Amino acid sequence: MGCGLNGGGTQGRCRLLMPVALLVVLSIALSGCVTYRIQGGPDKVDLSVRKERFTTEVPPLVERSDRAVKQLEFVADKEAVARRFSTVSSVLVCVGSGFLAAGAIFAAQENWGSSIAMNATAVSFDVAALIVSIIGAGRAPTDMEYMGVLRDYNQDFPDSPYRYRVE
Repeated sequence: MGCGLNGGGTQGRCRLLMPVALLVVLSIALSGCVTYRIQGGPDKVDLSVRKERFTTEVPPLVERSDRAVKQLEFVADKEAVARRFSTVSSVLVCVGSGFLAAGAIFAAQENWGSSIAMNATAVSFDVAALIVSIIGAGRAPTDMEYMGVLRDYNQDFPDSPYRYRVE
């Protein structure tokens, strides 16, 4: 029937769905907490660059290599697409929370039919947000694509390569 508060048969599944969905969204969000260690190059740098700062801090290091700059632009474009998916997901979660609040108000007034409908709508928005988050994470650049920028630079300038690793 829905994720109602009146003890319907799907209540247990809905109670399980919400924590699982939140766990998946949290794990996707935390996957962005990566640091890249970059050393060497012509200026003998030693940097720790967080993933979200990569496209702003690395360009001065690789500006001599056209291939590396092109790969950096590719990574920046993929980041922008993933960020748009993240924004849509956030909006869906906010809308779903509004329906959840409305469901709680109806439940307080013992209007169970409306409460069930609002809670079911909230779950629908949260599931949609989860799906959008997963799609966005799939569109985000991978570590290999980030490191491809430095690999391309190293191929163009083997006399002063950058060493790099993911931390």
